[in-house]
Amino acid sequence: MKSTSETDVIYVDDLHAWAKGDLRTMAALQLLDESNLIAHIWIDRFIKTDPWLHFDFDAMKRQIRRAPFSGAEQSIAEAALSLAGKLDVDLGSLALSLDQTNLTALLDAIAQASGKPEVR
Repeated sequence: MKSTSETDVIYVDDLHAWAKGDLRTMAALQLLDESNLIAHIWIDRFIKTDPWLHFDFDAMKRQIRRAPFSGAEQSIAEAALSLAGKLDVDLGSLALSLDQTNLTALLDAIAQASGKPEVR
């Protein structure tokens, strides 16, 4: 569950429902969710409710260099933007820098983006 203000509660499941049908967006959100980066307070600013619930990947791309992330968090954020088609990233090189948990999340998201979520 995400809280964008005291009165406005956003559920991650609702974001996944919004993305349904767009494999790249679904994969990007899946990566942010599985890595738990979706819960980072900096990410919260990109969850929009007006005029409808959505995640603003374009705004995230514009602000990514100012993000207060660790190295791994920065890599995951850039990979999510890449999966969403917003940033060109060498995912192979990026994957080499990840721990096992985040690498697994990235591989699952890539499989989701390709339409083959049951690759393993």
